Amino acid sequence: MPLPHSVQRVVRLNPGELPAIQRLFAEEAPGLPDGFVQPRGEIELMAYLDGSAGQAFGAFDDRLLQAVGLLRLPGPDACAGQPAFPFVPSADWPQLTAFGECVLVRKWARGRGHQRALIKARALAAQAAGRRWFCAGVHVENRRSWRNLLLSGFLLVGCREEPGQARFGLLRPLNGASLALRPRTVERVALENLAGLQAALAQGLVGAALDGEARLLFREPVRAGALAGRPAARAA
Repeated sequence: MPLPHSVQRVVRLNPGELPAIQRLFAEEAPGLPDGFVQPRGEIELMAYLDGSAGQAFGAFDDRLLQAVGLLRLPGPDACAGQPAFPFVPSADWPQLTAFGECVLVRKWARGRGHQRALIKARALAAQAAGRRWFCAGVHVENRRSWRNLLLSGFLLVGCREEPGQARFGLLRPLNGASLALRPRTVERVALENLAGLQAALAQGLVGAALDGEARLLFREPVRAGALAGRPAARAA
């Protein structure tokens, strides 16, 4: 176990680090609730490590891999037949999007900022790759993960029901992209109130910012041709 004063570093991982990633998942993934993380097989992981599907990043304390996160960079035909991610323009889908996936942190290394550091590293990589939208899907019960995303500039934009679970969709504009929102806060919902968060999303609202009381502020998105003449604020 690293010493308390160990230094964190986040780097892009290469194919030679596949065994360390596999060891991390073998040791840490089995105890997590269903749907919190979806481990990848060797072939899938190699596609991130060699750059053919995206990129992989690791957070280290000293020399030990403490956390891993994947960045998927889809090509123009990668999501054929699938609906676009909420609020991503059709002209940008999917070739100008990036997806944050498969983050896992060692149990005894949590609370040290590894996840936030991996979010930052992958956002910078997505931006460098010319992507305009950074997307993430997180199990609604995984509060730690989606709260870290909100604190890292993501907006809460949707909720999708999947067999046996529901997943929040979060979106962060990059490279000058923006999601226009009305400036007035329509609702304030406590982060513990999952039903309230889902209800606000069902109304078409966007979770735009956190206040000082651990509540998410929901605002109304500006849609083309709607609500003409009213001022809008831009979230970017």
